[in-house]
Amino acid sequence: MRSLKKNPACSSALLKRSSYLDVLLSEVRRCLQQKTPMTLMLLHFGKASALVKEIGEGQVEHMMQQIGQALASHIRQNDVPIRYDLTTIALVLSDTTEKNAFLVVDKMRKVLAPTKIPGSERTPPISVGIAEAVLQERFDAVDMVTEVINRVENALEAARAEGGNKAHSLAPTIQPNAVA
Repeated sequence: MRSLKKNPACSSALLKRSSYLDVLLSEVRRCLQQKTPMTLMLLHFGKASALVKEIGEGQVEHMMQQIGQALASHIRQNDVPIRYDLTTIALVLSDTTEKNAFLVVDKMRKVLAPTKIPGSERTPPISVGIAEAVLQERFDAVDMVTEVINRVENALEAARAEGGNKAHSLAPTIQPNAVA
């Protein structure tokens, strides 16, 4: 059973970044045992430096707390939201394929639509990287986690390069049926 470790200064309902690798390793191992898929998403809500310059770091934090609370209240109990950086949230989706993760993106866009950048009527852009983990018992859990992290980060960069408000996924770099 997971527990949310909240930062006392941040009531966003998100786990801290320091738990990112531990959560991923635990989820990969659990999904291997249960023979279920796992997908990792990075949700990016605008360029941190530009937002800090425009509204200040405190207001960016406030906006991300609102986003974190809304996100955490609209995901399944077995999904894990983690604060990735100032304007990015990682979401570990257990028992979810890459294809179904796009449905989660659509849901999150609707849930977060009322969220505004403080001091404006603009909604923060949501760029999303998606990668389904390659879960094979013959691979080491650390290798599977490393591969999915690299792929989701590259997918996020591709989504951001497309101009924001895009979701992008990348195919695995290790083949599920490859000989180890």
